[in-house]
Amino acid sequence: MQYGLNENNERVLAEFTGQRSNCPMCGTTLIASCGELYINHWKHDRYQSCDAWFEPETLWHREWKANFPKEWQEVIIVGPDPFYEKHIADIRTDNGFVLEFQNSSISTTEIRIREHFYKDMAWVINAESFADNFKIRSIVNSELREVDRSILFKVEAFERVLKEQLDDNERELNIEKNGLSRIKSERAFKVEERDEVLKIIAEKDKHISQLMEVHFGKAYRYRNPFFQVYESLEPDLYTKLAQMETKLVELNEEIKNNENKIAVINLLKPIIVDGIQYKEVSHSNISQSTFKFAGAINRKEALLMFPEVVRFDTFEYFEAFKTKSNLYIFFIDPHPFLKNYNENLEKVKGLLDRVELSILNEKQLLQIEIEKQLGSHLKKIEEEILNLDNKILSLSNKVTNLESSLKRNKDNLGLEIEHYRNDLENDNKTEKFNIMRQNKGKYTFYWKHERKSWQVAKAPLYFDVGKDYLFLKNGEGSFTKVNKGDFIQKFIGKSS
Repeated sequence: MQYGLNENNERVLAEFTGQRSNCPMCGTTLIASCGELYINHWKHDRYQSCDAWFEPETLWHREWKANFPKEWQEVIIVGPDPFYEKHIADIRTDNGFVLEFQNSSISTTEIRIREHFYKDMAWVINAESFADNFKIRSIVNSELREVDRSILFKVEAFERVLKEQLDDNERELNIEKNGLSRIKSERAFKVEERDEVLKIIAEKDKHISQLMEVHFGKAYRYRNPFFQVYESLEPDLYTKLAQMETKLVELNEEIKNNENKIAVINLLKPIIVDGIQYKEVSHSNISQSTFKFAGAINRKEALLMFPEVVRFDTFEYFEAFKTKSNLYIFFIDPHPFLKNYNENLEKVKGLLDRVELSILNEKQLLQIEIEKQLGSHLKKIEEEILNLDNKILSLSNKVTNLESSLKRNKDNLGLEIEHYRNDLENDNKTEKFNIMRQNKGKYTFYWKHERKSWQVAKAPLYFDVGKDYLFLKNGEGSFTKVNKGDFIQKFIGKSS
């Protein structure tokens, strides 16, 4: 106890050992205890206390109480009727607010009883001995770090988006470059095709025969450079010409056949019978249709001036000589046959001349049509080349613009990210300010080996950790840092 009452009922401090006073609460004798080990204080005789809530006073108690007016220190509070229970409050302000400075452990029951008795109160707990058990983290720093993490996350997301856009731009650029390369290749092919057509036009006479070879199957159509020209021509032109070519082959065969027959007749051995020249033939070379023009003489009489000449009236009669063919020389009159073959030969040659003339006319018509088609084809190719040139120009400009844009975006990537980060920082300045303003002095904490009796306390709990500030417990897991001077002034200022 810090104060006792003297004989004048005045509050006095213990100044020397053996000094006496009266207890302000129970009126019994108090004896001063002064020395080097303990601070000066009053104690009841025979080591008994009249207040069940008595706690041995330490320097910590004394220093805390010294921060307040003397008349607030160790104030006796009397409870209501019927018991008129009395207890000594460490500090009681003019407004009736009680501060209890608690140095030692206390039970949950006593915490509830004191809070019920004092009503309007707060606890100041000496936590210096277990201050290291508090793992404290600033709410401001935590939330500011969260804001910074949010900014970092947004910046990283923004950077990913920009890089994805760059990747998309690069893919688009590669697609356009591939397209440009493909169109340039197509143009080169078309230029080769145009040059080939120009060559055909310059040498059209030579290529007419090649086109005919295509039609008649003498060249593989799909690999022939004139296939497109061939495809564009009217089928009737080829059909008619083909028929004439076929007829021409047939007529030449017929001419050759007639000429061969005439040559064979002329090569036969001549024989003079009755002053007329015949041709000697074998019995087997005379047919049913020619036996009437044939005859025979006995071999033995062949050298006589007037040999016997046998004529055949019927084919049966002629066939009867087959068994005697070795005894006779057979002959035939060639003149009817030669006349017939020569007449036919002249007729076929005349027809051949007309067909050749018709073929020449048809080829001229075909040549005119080919020149027309080649002109149309050339015009089409040149239009395609012009169209490809326009596409190449457009794509080249697009590729150039994409390359410039891609380079610019790559060069500005870091700057854009920095601007975005600065914008976010500026946008979050107000949020950071509000965090610092609203959470100034607030902390989250983890209390290792927590003194669980304090979990039942309803009154504010202030923990003194031996610094120039206190920690006010706000609830589960959070503190508010309170400056000791501000804490003391809060009560003194209210009363003044």
